[in-house]
Amino acid sequence: MRLEIEAQIRSGRSQYTIKCKEMMKPCSQKAVGHSVTGVDRRQGIYVVQTPPNNFNMTGSNTLIVHFDNNNRAGFCTCGKFQGNKIPCSHAIAACNRMGANPYRFENDVYKFETVLACYRTSFTPLGEPKDWKNHNGHILHPNVHMIRKPGRPRVTRIHNELDWPREGVSQQVCSNCN
Repeated sequence: MRLEIEAQIRSGRSQYTIKCKEMMKPCSQKAVGHSVTGVDRRQGIYVVQTPPNNFNMTGSNTLIVHFDNNNRAGFCTCGKFQGNKIPCSHAIAACNRMGANPYRFENDVYKFETVLACYRTSFTPLGEPKDWKNHNGHILHPNVHMIRKPGRPRVTRIHNELDWPREGVSQQVCSNCN
């Protein structure tokens, strides 16, 4: 994998990982249907309207996208932009409106250089357990009071009136309990 990444960096084709591009592709396709209505370029705030989806009755949402151009960061009210650190479809629609490259707002975690830096230092694999050295230090013993007992655990929730049997209704029991 490391050799593949180094070859892609040397070729200069892209600086972002394949996983990043796979995550961006469906968002880019969805962004085509979004419309950007409100714009405040000075503060980097865009209002994005999603189209209705008649199949599952979703869509027609209004979302707010905010870009911080100084820090190459962004925020969207859908939460996907902050969670994945990759522009969501709403942010891509706003990028298209302002004429910016959406890859500019991706986190550095998705860059090839960052992935390579993780594996730059060498490490020794552990090997087989039979080859491990014996440990001569303290032996950790579990707390016997904290060990779970065998069998099904007891129910610890507090019962209320909804759990009591109703009058005139017999309680259901299995065929073994009859």
